[in-house]
Amino acid sequence: ALPILLTQYLEPGVPVIKQFHTIERLLMSTDVDGQTFAVDQIAKLVDWDNVAVHDNIEKVVGTQIIRRLLEHSEDIRKNYLQLRSLTVLINIANGRREHAETIVNEGGVRVFARILQNQSDHDVIETTIWALSNIAVTHRESCLLEGTLALVLRTINTKLEEVGTTPRAVDTIRVATWGFANLIGGEPAPREYWVLLENVQQASQTLAKLLDRKRQSLRLSTKTSSVSVESLVGG
Repeated sequence: ALPILLTQYLEPGVPVIKQFHTIERLLMSTDVDGQTFAVDQIAKLVDWDNVAVHDNIEKVVGTQIIRRLLEHSEDIRKNYLQLRSLTVLINIANGRREHAETIVNEGGVRVFARILQNQSDHDVIETTIWALSNIAVTHRESCLLEGTLALVLRTINTKLEEVGTTPRAVDTIRVATWGFANLIGGEPAPREYWVLLENVQQASQTLAKLLDRKRQSLRLSTKTSSVSVESLVGG
């Protein structure tokens, strides 16, 4: 496919942020090229190398863009658009607490849970867990109550079985183990206890497999495993 030219959609010489409504309109359209162009522009606006990232995220969360990005995040027919949408959500979730809350309020955690439940693409799974992990930092209860802990554990166990046969398995395990630590680290809120108790057996078995793999020179984070064990036993 030919590259999409900036001048095809935006006025040359005018900062992208000043043409934000055009970007939003393109994202909401049915034009796949326009949607792709819009997501790429939004990704640049909310990139953490952008000095105006906080202001730009604030502008994004004040629109219908989050809802649209979540729709694209589940659309397996458009892999590039799906991954770029998830990447934008990762950066937004890494912002202020209220930014992550916007994703939660739009049903983002439920969307991420469905992706982990139904999709198998390595890049999609890793990017989804990354987004989920960022949200869990400030909204862990919302993540746990949607059953994401069991899904992350399932991902780890599945990928452990694929080590040696699937090249990306180890990378996915590293990301999922970090997500696991974010989901169970720290002092649980009252409604979180029963979720953790429901998953304690599976979590313990998964940690045993991880430690066994580490002994077999799989380079996973010892620190993450230690945090996980302490959280499960109440240490």
